[in-house]
Amino acid sequence: LQAQLGWIYGQQGREVELLETGEKALESRRRTLGEKHPMTIDVQQRLADAYRDHGRYDEAEILYRQVLSLQREVLGESHPSTVDTLEEFADCYALQQRLKDAVPLLVEAVEANWRAGRVDSKPESKLGVTYAWLSDVESYTTLCQQVLPRHKRTDDLLVASFSPITFLL
Repeated sequence: LQAQLGWIYGQQGREVELLETGEKALESRRRTLGEKHPMTIDVQQRLADAYRDHGRYDEAEILYRQVLSLQREVLGESHPSTVDTLEEFADCYALQQRLKDAVPLLVEAVEANWRAGRVDSKPESKLGVTYAWLSDVESYTTLCQQVLPRHKRTDDLLVASFSPITFLL
């Protein structure tokens, strides 16, 4: 119920109520399910996202670090939820123009997907764009050489995001 109420507050732009509801939901889950329960971890990740989305980056970063530590322990390094948190944490850094801090998180997300045999162009594309913004031609080229052969069916979006022309734009 608290999660639904928090979503409504978010839709209404009521930041204070949204964050208070998220904090209460997290405390409730910790109390009833425990710190390491996947549902508790999920609520904590959503609260980190809410902090990030409202520009409260320091609080978001603290929660993202805690969530990643718990997800790695409970779910594993290659679990889709762990990969999602890596991407969301990288987005937090990108919103602050801290692209160099975002790179290791995106590299970890890409490698986790590859280890798990998943083909997911979203973290790959984010990493490619980040390298492009950093003007890191060597890393961008290496990523392209690693990514494109992994996709049996290359869609137009993936090709566009890894085109050398895109890098020059």
